[in-house]
Amino acid sequence: MKKMLILGVLLYWDSMAAAQVGVGTHDPDPSAALDIVSDSKGILIPRMTAAQRDAIRNPATGLEVYVTGQQAKYYFDGVSWVRSYKTKFSSSYQVYAFEDVETGTGADSQVGKQMAGLSLVFRASDADYAEVMNAQTIRILESGTYILEVTGVMKRIAEDPQFSGRTMLRRNGANLKLSDASIGASPGGARNSTGMGVTVVADLVAGDLLTLWYRKTDAGDAHNVGFQNNMLTIKR
Repeated sequence: MKKMLILGVLLYWDSMAAAQVGVGTHDPDPSAALDIVSDSKGILIPRMTAAQRDAIRNPATGLEVYVTGQQAKYYFDGVSWVRSYKTKFSSSYQVYAFEDVETGTGADSQVGKQMAGLSLVFRASDADYAEVMNAQTIRILESGTYILEVTGVMKRIAEDPQFSGRTMLRRNGANLKLSDASIGASPGGARNSTGMGVTVVADLVAGDLLTLWYRKTDAGDAHNVGFQNNMLTIKR
């Protein structure tokens, strides 16, 4: 009798392990452990703040949560939390211009410098999520996901054989994205300038400060390098 009871329990648990669970259906898909069918309701995953998400201990790879402050879903990729970015953005954008600058040839020409002369040159009628804080800084007014595009031209000031340079988009003083370019000899002669550009999708919070920096990247380079037509476009 005892052996039959044990056998019955084992068979029961074996059948439970192999079964699919259906909600709203009596015929769940064989490939799904859980198959939910509804034409009027959705699935609601846990909603929490970013701090509560980060406090989850030993999150499993693939774990998903919805972060209320950023209005976005995140999943854990085994190392860090990754945002499931929306793939479509509105046509709303703001374009900012910075003055042309040169690195100079002195002892500090290798040091990164902050671009100034900042001005708003275009804003779509429905784009009111950033503002010029001062001649060097843009302040974000509305939290959300943004596309940030930096464009410009790195130009040879003197006919030097070659050089390289970099622009640096910073958020609150920390590098958010870098762009690199180089100019050197070519079969048709020395190139005089080259375009630079970089794009990043970022979650920004109201109050974040955006700045643009520039520098040469050739160690010991005494060339005078110019950065011109410097623009930052912010899209939602």
